[in-house]
Amino acid sequence: GDEILFASCFQDVINQARHCVIECALRLATLFTRSFPTATIQGSTRLDINWLLSAPQIDTQITSGSIPRFLRPSLESFPDEPSYLVADPNRIEYWRSRLAVMGTGLKVGICWRSSLNKGERRKHYTSLIQWVEIFKVSGVHFINLQYDECSQELQEAEESFGVKITAFQELDLRNDIDESAALISSLDLVISAGTATSELTAALGVANWRYDPYVRNEFCLGTDRMPWHPTIRIFRQPSSGDWNTPLALIAEELKKMVLRSQSEVEYIQLINRIDIAVIGSLEDLQTYVLKEQFGWFDPEYEFVLGVSQPGMRIVDIGAGVGAYAIPLAYKILHGRLWAITQTAVETNLLMLSQKRDHLEKNLSISISKQDLSLDSEMNRAGLTNIDLVRVS
Repeated sequence: GDEILFASCFQDVINQARHCVIECALRLATLFTRSFPTATIQGSTRLDINWLLSAPQIDTQITSGSIPRFLRPSLESFPDEPSYLVADPNRIEYWRSRLAVMGTGLKVGICWRSSLNKGERRKHYTSLIQWVEIFKVSGVHFINLQYDECSQELQEAEESFGVKITAFQELDLRNDIDESAALISSLDLVISAGTATSELTAALGVANWRYDPYVRNEFCLGTDRMPWHPTIRIFRQPSSGDWNTPLALIAEELKKMVLRSQSEVEYIQLINRIDIAVIGSLEDLQTYVLKEQFGWFDPEYEFVLGVSQPGMRIVDIGAGVGAYAIPLAYKILHGRLWAITQTAVETNLLMLSQKRDHLEKNLSISISKQDLSLDSEMNRAGLTNIDLVRVS
């Protein structure tokens, strides 16, 4: 995966050098040769240097992981190009024809873990059985991109959720990366953990929805995105161990993608000039009330907003679309508010409001289980020294 990520800098080096020799893993050589046609590509094993005997004269050398130090000194230095690797167009057409036989519906690749999945690394990945909300989405053909032995996991998911996950047994996903690139290039979307499959997908310019653990990936460079890959959309854990929230949000976004008719989101400006995102239909109760009242309608609303003060730490259980959470987060300024919702739709709307009102620093959002225990939820999220708890 790292080799693929750092290859995003290769074209810059090629453009500046008289000639560029690129050493890479054997399984990347064919793909790199097509993607960087003016360079000399040398596939080799890690400790084999005999190829240097027949290589063009080399004046200077650098490891690929050190190139960004010189070519990516700031976030602004990352190019906006969505792809830099090129799959075989003939093989792309082949895989598109194979997928077309499945019928209509999105073709979505899935890869849920690394093959190195032990010890501390385990916390970076889900099990496939946790994808229940994603597999509930109809109108999707799921394609296996997991590159090690996973037949038992696939069978368990298919039997548990009644979903078909297509695995092309003739394709060696681990070693035949060039053919894997062609298959990925024929897909509409890939949902994955942070693995080599994610890096390959993004390098090919294919949309990748990636779930990440709570601790920010170092390659995000302090942001909530992957500057290296414009096509990666990250769904991060809101707190350590909470995979329910990112997986549910992915399912909701996938549902919208399938329907191709996302419910139009409308913003309502409350009395205090804060915008809140709602479903643009008066048949939705929360939308109707907020449009009519420019806020909520019960005495508790004014009371809670009245007692909240800057710097407070507040938990809003059953936050809905944020009728309380958004104005509270705005009022407490440098304080902190945790909004806990029960559906992915509410969470998505809350996140839209969070971004529009610039509340990213003091508003955290997550999804709870329906049978919520206040104590267990607060313990799970590590919430201590709370000044106010509101339960809907």
